[in-house]
Amino acid sequence: MRANTFCVAYIVLPLVLARNASETFNSIDSHLNNASILRGSERKFKSLESDTRLDSFVSRLKSYVNETNFDTDKFKLDVSQLRKELADIDISMQIEEIMDHYSNDGTFVATKDWKQNEKTADELRFAKYMLRAMLDLVQDLHFLNGENGLGHHLLRCLTQLNIRLLHLRDSQGIPDPLISGYGEMVFVQSQYLKVWKDTYTKLAYVPPGLNHKLMKYFLQAENTLKVLARLSQRRRGSNKVQALDLDRLILN
Repeated sequence: MRANTFCVAYIVLPLVLARNASETFNSIDSHLNNASILRGSERKFKSLESDTRLDSFVSRLKSYVNETNFDTDKFKLDVSQLRKELADIDISMQIEEIMDHYSNDGTFVATKDWKQNEKTADELRFAKYMLRAMLDLVQDLHFLNGENGLGHHLLRCLTQLNIRLLHLRDSQGIPDPLISGYGEMVFVQSQYLKVWKDTYTKLAYVPPGLNHKLMKYFLQAENTLKVLARLSQRRRGSNKVQALDLDRLILN
């Protein structure tokens, strides 16, 4: 009897162990697959999160600007926080990009969602550009502090104009003709620029340093308004994309 029991145990025990091992490995494999799915979902969520944060950041920058003014006082109070927030977004995106190139087992893989990555990169690029432009304006206004000549007044007008025109771009930095008041603002600002340019040409003398800044900002405003005016007469879509390369030359 004992011999029979021993023989049955000898035969059955390995089968039970094998089955348990199989279930264990299947469970581990299932957890890994679920983890992989969750990780992929998490990456997608993080990418969307970066997108949302950039949209929110650019909207916040635009909130300092209206059709006639740039609230430099409030901007200067918030600038340290703005810099920190943008740096945090930038670092998070870099980490996400690195993680997207590796699978769970550490194998290098090419990213599949390149269009999403390109869009987010454009948004980051424009956010950096807009913040930099605002910082430059604050610096130029500091340069003008206490100066009341007509040339200095023109420089104030031009620097403010170039910042206001950024309000007519979407979160990727592309001019957006569907923004409310787009066409009217482009027309009005173009008329202002003509008056300022005429005034500038009639100045008897402009100090070299001031003259350099005036020429720089006149050229920037003229080029920007040309692109904005061209797009205000076109439908958004393929024409908007075609204008992107030319517009990027102006942003650089």
